[in-house]
Amino acid sequence: MTAVDSDGNALTEFEDPITIDTQSSSGSFALTSGSGSFADALNDDGVMTYVFDPTDGGTATFTLSYLSGTASFDLDAYLTSDTATRDDDTEGNLVFSPSGFTVTQNALSNPPPTTIHDPITTQTAGTLFN
Repeated sequence: MTAVDSDGNALTEFEDPITIDTQSSSGSFALTSGSGSFADALNDDGVMTYVFDPTDGGTATFTLSYLSGTASFDLDAYLTSDTATRDDDTEGNLVFSPSGFTVTQNALSNPPPTTIHDPITTQTAGTLFN
């Protein structure tokens, strides 16, 4: 996330609080870079707030854990104190699939564990196996 002015120039001294919202009531955020004040008050509600620190240079990075919800959503960012000041949505929707394809020796639970270590043993082509 980079704070920019209406011309797209980075606001390197930006210090205002922002809110980021998946608008799907799903998802949990984590701060991966930035020195400001981060809060994801309710787990898996799709909303977080961040107050930029001057040392951020107007940029902070977050991760989103999105285990369920609509497959396509508009991630919205806005000034917490002025909800009319929002991102311009030029990034488009995030398209997400909560399921994937994993090949393991044994069936996985749904949702799968955080760490998966269940390699398939050596198999011979043309031979049936589970």
